[in-house]
Amino acid sequence: FVQSTYGLTGKVLTAVVYAIGFDGNDNATTTEGLKSVKIYLQSLGRYGNSAYLCPLYGVGTELAQAFCRVSAVYGGIYMLQHELVKHNVDDATNQWKSVVDHAGRTLQAKQLICSREYLSNNMDTYIEART
Repeated sequence: FVQSTYGLTGKVLTAVVYAIGFDGNDNATTTEGLKSVKIYLQSLGRYGNSAYLCPLYGVGTELAQAFCRVSAVYGGIYMLQHELVKHNVDDATNQWKSVVDHAGRTLQAKQLICSREYLSNNMDTYIEART
């Protein structure tokens, strides 16, 4: 609709479609675009006077909370204040297998995401050497 009615193409079309419907697809149909706009309009006022989830009590807290919630929906598990002391790698594939925490427990997962402050000094050095 935007392209045929207003003759927009290229980057201008992409910017306008994204600005109106928050959809990065230049080839979105009018129906798809209207669905995107409807979702946007329904989200207004849910977390304040904007459709965006923005910080209400400090810069990073609400964004971190949103990330935690999305991760939990998809099966993510959080372990706060938990130092990791050993990094186990499969010698055959050279892929990460597990970690050992400060209490000696072996923890396995498909992925590990953490801040460097939770890594012991020797583990941090090991990771630096591998990257």
